[in-house]
Amino acid sequence: MMNRHRLIFLSVVFIATMVRVLALLYRPGELETDPDGYVAHAQMIAQGAGFANPHSGLPTAFRPPGLPYLIAWMPGFSVAPGRAVAVLQLTIGVLTVLLTRQLAEQLRLSQQLGNAAALLIALDPLLVRYTILPMTEVLSAALSAGICLASLRYHQFLSSAENSREKVLSGFLCGALIGVASLVRPVFLVCGLLLLSWHVLTAVRTSADAFRKDTTRRRIPTLLRSAFGTGLLLGTSILLPVTPWIIRNAIIFDSLIPSTTHGGYTLALGNNVSYYRDVTLRDPGSPWNGTALLEWQKSMIGKAAEDGIAQTNEVAFDRFMYQQAFETIRLNPATFVKACLHRQLRFWGLTTAIPGRGLMLTISRGTAAWYAVTWIGVGLSVLLFWRHSVPGRACLWLVLSGFLVMHTFYWTDTRMRAPVMPILSVLSLIGLNSLRPANIPVTQTHDKEADR
Repeated sequence: MMNRHRLIFLSVVFIATMVRVLALLYRPGELETDPDGYVAHAQMIAQGAGFANPHSGLPTAFRPPGLPYLIAWMPGFSVAPGRAVAVLQLTIGVLTVLLTRQLAEQLRLSQQLGNAAALLIALDPLLVRYTILPMTEVLSAALSAGICLASLRYHQFLSSAENSREKVLSGFLCGALIGVASLVRPVFLVCGLLLLSWHVLTAVRTSADAFRKDTTRRRIPTLLRSAFGTGLLLGTSILLPVTPWIIRNAIIFDSLIPSTTHGGYTLALGNNVSYYRDVTLRDPGSPWNGTALLEWQKSMIGKAAEDGIAQTNEVAFDRFMYQQAFETIRLNPATFVKACLHRQLRFWGLTTAIPGRGLMLTISRGTAAWYAVTWIGVGLSVLLFWRHSVPGRACLWLVLSGFLVMHTFYWTDTRMRAPVMPILSVLSLIGLNSLRPANIPVTQTHDKEADR
């Protein structure tokens, strides 16, 4: 007879699949919108033009290459792009549900909590919403869960004194996933730096504990060797997937570009005089007006042209935008601080929907209630952390911190947190479970009744 928890999980997978299929059927035209141009970039790749700007045909590094290449490699993409993207997004969405449950198990949570975490991701409003858009949110969520899984596994090896082939492979997988993820969203490089530091400290602490048990070992060389070996393994494995991209950019642009030429624009987008005036100081809760945004973009292109910088010169234009953002920050330090606080509020926003009537109002209220409960759980996981001993939980907070740091300064809206929803869902359940008088066991137990 099938285990009760496994049957429940299969039901969750079915729910995740059907919800996403219904969303795709309800608004199939969304797949053709291509708001960030990832499908257009994929079409250039499929046509043999390489990673090139769809408008100019010139090589580009403005967008990260991960998702466009994945889309271009999808079977049938050249014939039916929308259908290929739908299949890809649906597959990755269901995979994220599987990885989230595995993440809960890796943290040694109960099977009940693992299934609950999977259900939260199966129905998560943001992830369901962006399933029907060819953007990086869904893929990034799967990658964040995968990185945490690999990182927790490596942490367990580092916490033990043994050296093995599995330990090296585990560290390599952890770093390689971070490198691959950075080709989808560069913010994962920040997360990778935090995780690398954590793993190095873990290796040093384990070596120090071993030294206390065996005083014949030379302490300083042993600690240095542990730190260097761990750092070298992770650093090399992170760089390995990124190196071809770096070499390609160095050849084409004659510049070191480990991520994209999009950073300056993103920083300036949230730190310019127009945005400060219209949003930060006037109405922080509203989106930036489309007309004002368009006027600002045109003014930046014109100002750059006056300085002899064409928008097609991505490296120079990126530096120009960084300079504009830094100058705005320097001249408006108090407003910049307010803008940073507002960006955090947007990141943690309850809903992105504008209240209206009928279905949209219902969705808006439902989404707000959903995330209100989730944030209560996340808060409780901080306030009541002593109620549960969850080894390795720091890994989740470090990945989340990477996103929080980046989106404190760069342009931010609520969808920016979609990649870390698997992490937030697990943390929320840990927090909510801490309120129970008789807590669900953190360590998994064998369900004898289910096996009868």
